Amino acid sequence: MTTKRTDIHAPSSDSFDPEAYTCYGVFDNNPEFGETRLRQQAIRALVARGYKFGHGGSQSCGHCGAFIRYAALMVRDDVKEFIFVGETCLDNRFELTKDAFQELRKNAELNRDRMKRSAKVAALIEAYPFLTEVLAIREAQMQADFDGEINDFLTSIAYQVVTNGELSEKQLSSAEKALNGYKRFQAAKAAKAAEKAAQIASGAIKPAPADGRLSVTGEIVAAPKYVSNDFRGGAWKIIVRTAEGWAVRCSVPSALEDEIDKSIVKGAQVSMTVTIKASDDDVFFVWGTRPAKFVVVS
Repeated sequence: MTTKRTDIHAPSSDSFDPEAYTCYGVFDNNPEFGETRLRQQAIRALVARGYKFGHGGSQSCGHCGAFIRYAALMVRDDVKEFIFVGETCLDNRFELTKDAFQELRKNAELNRDRMKRSAKVAALIEAYPFLTEVLAIREAQMQADFDGEINDFLTSIAYQVVTNGELSEKQLSSAEKALNGYKRFQAAKAAKAAEKAAQIASGAIKPAPADGRLSVTGEIVAAPKYVSNDFRGGAWKIIVRTAEGWAVRCSVPSALEDEIDKSIVKGAQVSMTVTIKASDDDVFFVWGTRPAKFVVVS
């Protein structure tokens, strides 16, 4: 036999007044990630102010008694009591909007999708551990202070891992090869940087001189490369490293462009007069303009 309710929150109570309630929020009683902290905080705050449960609990509607997953916390100040109310009663008896409940359902569905994707990502990484390094590279490249070489292919692979949790066999094979190549490149780059640091410490490499026009003799260390610009369509650019160790990047005089791939090649010794200007971030590298008296020494 069901005991007849006599509390003021019951549908049959003469003291029930939907306008006397204030909604303190809508909560998911069974969230996908177990997040009930906000609901518990709201209850504790009310209890600390002297309020108490009027009827039922968070899992049942305090008005009709039905089991509920999505619950609105309704507070009645005149009796300092609160109840949780389900969507049906909230809409029919309290005349409040359904938007908050629809938002909870949407979030619950999104959370389920995230959990499924997270499980797929974890399984993929467990099967192919090298993907951990691929993800680490992507994470580093996303940092604002990242100054390394960006590998677009590995970045795209990492994005597919975290968003889909799936890769084809061809993608996995290509990603592993690309990762090994990237690691070799980074190791060579680090070794080169260490060698340069040692040369700087020993005085074998000296910073470039102050801005101005001067005579330069050195070795072409980068093959001529054609660079387009708004001035006469473009120019052939070379990098010349001097005996002191600093380098200058400048154009090949237009009169000597026929010598590209002949005498003006990587490894050739050249001399010239050029105006230099320091770069912003490397004291061992300068920009050169207006090259003249350009001679291939050897």
